Amino acid sequence: MVLGRMIDVVLAVAAATWIAVAGMTGEVKAAAYDTSRLDRMPDFSQTDRRLKLPGGGSHYCVPVATANVLVWLAEQRGYKNLLPVQGLTTIEKVSSVATELGSDALMSTAPKGGTNLQKFVDGLSAFIRNSGYRVSLEAHGPWRYRNVTRNHKGAPDMFKIRSEFARGAGVWISVGFFKEGARPGDLQRIGGHMTTMAGFGVNKNGATDRDVIILHDPDDGHRASVQRRYLHPERIRNASLVDKNGRQIARLDDFLDVSGSFSMRRGYRAILMHVFVLDM
Repeated sequence: MVLGRMIDVVLAVAAATWIAVAGMTGEVKAAAYDTSRLDRMPDFSQTDRRLKLPGGGSHYCVPVATANVLVWLAEQRGYKNLLPVQGLTTIEKVSSVATELGSDALMSTAPKGGTNLQKFVDGLSAFIRNSGYRVSLEAHGPWRYRNVTRNHKGAPDMFKIRSEFARGAGVWISVGFFKEGARPGDLQRIGGHMTTMAGFGVNKNGATDRDVIILHDPDDGHRASVQRRYLHPERIRNASLVDKNGRQIARLDDFLDVSGSFSMRRGYRAILMHVFVLDM
């Protein structure tokens, strides 16, 4: 564990140095990797009994993923007012924030139905404003959302998102789960899942890989231990989101298939659908 933290520190310093040098030379480059948050940002499973979430937390991926970032912003970036009570343990802070976010007053998380993404946006924005801070939230994906600073409709631009992350933005990644339809390339949505972006550019073996995205996943299958998820995206070239009758809802060309990073049965796929970027 100590060795892992030393590697994270070395990589983080190297990435920061690259950014600084690029700035001095006037050359605009994104960091090759950023692992500085891996041991600093909370990572708890939504079903961890210590969180004491409604329904055991089985449908609380959105509030828990959101709380990861908000607690990190409070503890590591100085936005103390994001925490309603000071002096608690990290898990108590995550529990408090996630419970408040999931309430009817904010995200209206249903114990058996999860959280609508528009309610995620509305609840997050309200929580930050109620804490006395401004909200700058961008949405990337196939749909447009109210109460965001800017909508980027279409496949998320991960180069831009990595750059925003390296600058200090909080980032959430929503993965959609699909089953293949009757025609090649047709995909029917069967569910979705919210995760927290925790780093990029390094694979699980510690080697640099510019395409890898590292997640703190609230549904990693380990209730009381940290298990990071490493996404290895593959660009989609010919696919459509369709309804149960096979009618096209949206094209998914250039979106990122991350099925290899999840346990997917044959005929099912996981796709990186939405990214939300919070700049404070």
